Amino acid sequence: MRNYQLGYVPLSVLEYYLKSKKTNLLSLYLYLKYYSKNGFIVLTKGDYSQIGTDLDYSKRTIDRLLKLLTEEDLLGSPRRNVYYIRSYKFIINKLKLSKSQRVELLLPDLKKSRFKLYCTGAVVGCIAKNMTYARRYGRGRKSERSKRSLIFLKSPSSMSPLSYRFLENSLNMPRSTIARLINESSNLGYIAIVHKTDSTDYSPSEIKYIKECSLEPGTFPVVRKGKVYLKLPSYVGSTLHYKKHVNRTKPGQSKPKVYEVTTGSSVVMDESDIVF
Repeated sequence: MRNYQLGYVPLSVLEYYLKSKKTNLLSLYLYLKYYSKNGFIVLTKGDYSQIGTDLDYSKRTIDRLLKLLTEEDLLGSPRRNVYYIRSYKFIINKLKLSKSQRVELLLPDLKKSRFKLYCTGAVVGCIAKNMTYARRYGRGRKSERSKRSLIFLKSPSSMSPLSYRFLENSLNMPRSTIARLINESSNLGYIAIVHKTDSTDYSPSEIKYIKECSLEPGTFPVVRKGKVYLKLPSYVGSTLHYKKHVNRTKPGQSKPKVYEVTTGSSVVMDESDIVF
């Protein structure tokens, strides 16, 4: 069903509304943005019906979201049922977000049952992709990097170990919520994930001792059917298509020396560690 491309959305915008738990609000904004003409849209009864069908929203929900979008100044309404759509640049400046990479968006992704999982897959997939690229190819001058590194950057199959404890700090969500969202996102094909465990010879009574040992970050013991295993960080990979943000600097102005690994402001690496 993922066959109708609408465009590319800034990841920092997706991350902000995912953290703010306002993904329904963003989905309607994006729908109106890509179906508006010259930034303006007139909503008729037929349009309400079409939006309800495409996004799986009731008319009452649509009216409530339109009101919130207007209050947050993402939509302007000079007169009844006529709206003008704010640009991404306006939103990024208003919310003081970073000018991040962009990710593909297709019409089915906007459905109520899918959009939050799409946001999760896009944000977490980008974090995993950038961390993998930085770890393998980030050192050295850009001119010294091989063509293989550029191929790897575009490869959707690249995977990186990524613990839920790390994402808990990055996304400001409980680990249980992150685990659920990632698993459901993986089921819909928005992200690839491989869970890793290691068997041990310890007994369940020695769990306390194991926890006191110096384990690798993101590794912790679990008991399954009377046996102790070490739960390792899951390997996560992106499956969506990304575009880098083109930083249009003025003549004589130097480019920034710090880049963000997440799409917002949680983790940063210097220029020698990562390149977008």
